[in-house]
Amino acid sequence: MKGKRVARALQQRIDEYLLRLRQMNARQDEKTTHRFRIASRNLLAVYPLFPDEAKALRWKGKVKKGLRRLNRLRDLHALQSRVTGHDAMLMMEIMGERQAYEPAGRHADLERLLNDSGKMAEHFIAHHTEAFSRRLRDEWFKVHARLGECLLAADGNRPKTLHSLRVAYKSFRYLLTFLHDIGELPELDEAQLKSWQDLLGKIQDSEVASAWMAEHQLQDTPVARAIEEESVRLRHYFMHERPHFRNFIDSLVW
Repeated sequence: MKGKRVARALQQRIDEYLLRLRQMNARQDEKTTHRFRIASRNLLAVYPLFPDEAKALRWKGKVKKGLRRLNRLRDLHALQSRVTGHDAMLMMEIMGERQAYEPAGRHADLERLLNDSGKMAEHFIAHHTEAFSRRLRDEWFKVHARLGECLLAADGNRPKTLHSLRVAYKSFRYLLTFLHDIGELPELDEAQLKSWQDLLGKIQDSEVASAWMAEHQLQDTPVARAIEEESVRLRHYFMHERPHFRNFIDSLVW
């Protein structure tokens, strides 16, 4: 494991997050929101690798808070392609969420916290490479085990179990990408990684759409019934394909 390359990969995640945060503070359109959320997830996936746990815990809380603040806006963006015939209502809610957005990144200490963590990580990796390698491997086993537990618990008739699987899979994927970036996994099938996440994302989006329709007392409309039918179809399809998903996960050995 090359220490400089590892430290650079960690700092790149910090830099990418801060860039996307500044963009998010300036505008809250769908593309900017999506990029900011990815940068946040990428950073949170490597949070356990930073040696100063007290400092890292402080910025982790701020990053997670920023993500939670955007949950509703992200869901409304996803609904635009699924809930037809209610564009005006959706846009009104989207504008309301954008107006209510309060940039978490304007807290003066966030950038300092992140960059201080990056410098401490660089120093730790340079002087304690083996200890960092053990920390990384422990985190890999933990994330891999969590994904296995969620996959075992996945039930096509219980959408929440598939949502839990999706969350665990995203953490797994982003840590896997980090391993690839530092040269520990030379080959990575990005297309297949993305295809499984997209499938689980479509299932969750269908559930969000059904909940939104019910919230607005539209659950008995043809659109709502079509959304529910799509959700059932996607859930059944995933359960049918679950052995292939299991095989794919098991093939990613480090």
